[in-house]
Amino acid sequence: MYPPFRILLVIAKPELRMQLNTILSSAKYVVETENTAKAARLKIEEQHFDLVICQQTLPDKPGFRFFKMLEEQLYQYNTGFFLIIEDYTIEDVQLGLEVGVDNFIFSPISPSSLINKVEKRLQKASQFNFYGTQRFRMQFHSSPMPMFYSENQNITEVNESFSRLFEVRNTEQEKTDFFDLFHLNGDQQNHLKLRKLENGLIDYCWLQDVQSVRPKMKFNLYKSVVGNRDKNRILTIIVPTCRHNSDESLPDECPILGTCMKSNKRRDEQVEDIQLTPRELEVFKLSAGGIPIKQIAAHLDLSERTIEKHRSNIMKKTNTHSMMEAVLRIQRQQILL
Repeated sequence: MYPPFRILLVIAKPELRMQLNTILSSAKYVVETENTAKAARLKIEEQHFDLVICQQTLPDKPGFRFFKMLEEQLYQYNTGFFLIIEDYTIEDVQLGLEVGVDNFIFSPISPSSLINKVEKRLQKASQFNFYGTQRFRMQFHSSPMPMFYSENQNITEVNESFSRLFEVRNTEQEKTDFFDLFHLNGDQQNHLKLRKLENGLIDYCWLQDVQSVRPKMKFNLYKSVVGNRDKNRILTIIVPTCRHNSDESLPDECPILGTCMKSNKRRDEQVEDIQLTPRELEVFKLSAGGIPIKQIAAHLDLSERTIEKHRSNIMKKTNTHSMMEAVLRIQRQQILL
């Protein structure tokens, strides 16, 4: 069961604060209140809120300035921001649109209009596409793990690691088909997973021991639908299996990990078994799917701090600095199999 949405009211006027609190609480939202920007910022740093509703005229800071101060954090956690404007002016609205607030609330306040605006914003947040954020785009291009986007089996975009390993680059003129680079070799389970993914029956899957054309190696492919409506656009992350293959052309070292393909050891290092608790494994699988922390917390009915703690434990156990690295390390140990 998902926890209720959390809303923070930052309103100086007691009667206005009470009015909105009553309306939103009656709609089963969890509502907390503050009357200054300073106190609200401290609360936002300690807790997660799905929406902030702020009065334009606060005693210590105008609403516009408060929004700009929080903008990066609001974007990172996909938190909405509404501005209450009691004395309507076209300049205020234009300025609000320019700085990027999500919506406005005007006096006199209509309960039905307020609930409708809140519901639309929270619905939009639930359809949030993590893969489209600037943060993920930076991870995509800089990651040591080969990745690519595809649509209807046609590879549309690759990162630098993929380009180096498979000698395929982003070009508009030359299109590369997925099956030009990988063979499923009659593996019915992999074929079935891929068909389900492409037809929108599942949102992500692991394809095990997929043979590549060049280099001649086997990889595990993690494939995930990008966005909620575009079922044809898929992100694929390539993870080496690090298993020996009898083909003479197999390289002595994995080109991604620098790992001996025959002994399954990293240079000068034996990788120890990684033991995750059942809860850590749940958090890991959701994190590996690119699900944001707040949505993992909602899905597991835990606090965001608890999820962050589990992720920190996973990275400590895998001796990694990011969840992407942990995906690669844990997949080598085949915890997900």
